[in-house]
Amino acid sequence: MNVRLEDWLDQMRQSREPGPLVRVVVVRSGRAETWTFDVTDKTDLEDLAERIEATIRDANCRRCEMRALDAEGRVIDHLIYRAEQAALAQVLPAGGLPLPYEVTESITAALRSHKSFTVLGLKGIAEGKEHAKQIITFLMTQNTTLVEALTQARRERADEVAVIRADKDA
Repeated sequence: MNVRLEDWLDQMRQSREPGPLVRVVVVRSGRAETWTFDVTDKTDLEDLAERIEATIRDANCRRCEMRALDAEGRVIDHLIYRAEQAALAQVLPAGGLPLPYEVTESITAALRSHKSFTVLGLKGIAEGKEHAKQIITFLMTQNTTLVEALTQARRERADEVAVIRADKDA
């Protein structure tokens, strides 16, 4: 339930300027479509907020305007309602209200899934690092072997050159 909407309805009920709240009209942005909700002193505001939200959700309305009207149809105040803000208000309620079980469970599942992917990612990084170390060790060994082979070839070539010079001088 959207706490922001319930708070706004409570403020409108307490307001007496220009007159007492008797009706809430929800106007869908960009369309002529409207919904009207009557309000009395006995109206349960929490229930009304839930009905308004359900109507908006069922109509798949992403943005709409709510107008609080007095008995003569004068606008007391208006509230711009956005679906994203309502969803955020349900996940992060103001005043430290407890989250519904379904929301808590879905957040827990998402965190668990996120943790699993993080652990898998870290394992992959560690394995990649170990594999890189193995490749570096292999390349260093191969490099050392090639340097030794080149040194041996130079010695042999130096010996051959020395023999050829000795034969040429003799």
